[in-house]
Amino acid sequence: MAHYCIENSVLVAKLKGLKPFQSKESTRLYLNGIYLHEDDGVLTGAATDGHILCVMEIESDVGDDNKGDTSFILPRVAVDDLLKILAHQPKEGRCLLDIDGRKARFDFHDVTLEVL
Repeated sequence: MAHYCIENSVLVAKLKGLKPFQSKESTRLYLNGIYLHEDDGVLTGAATDGHILCVMEIESDVGDDNKGDTSFILPRVAVDDLLKILAHQPKEGRCLLDIDGRKARFDFHDVTLEVL
């Protein structure tokens, strides 16, 4: 499992920046979300509609026990849910993100979102 600590304001900015590039086609379900990937201590988000690719580094504190490269596809509906949750969180707050290949868990001070 990989652990990250991300400022709420950074998470909002990156999700809003990547969201328009997610595919809306029902035939390309694997493109309907944001791909999160960590390599060499850098967390990156990527989204594509099959024609345009957007990639952004997500500034975060990376856990010391992260092993190897980590990846997860955050589904479109989860992106929308996260943005709704973040609208009610303090901008200076922080999100604790845990990724375990099959699921991602976003912990805020009063809400937890687990995505399978």
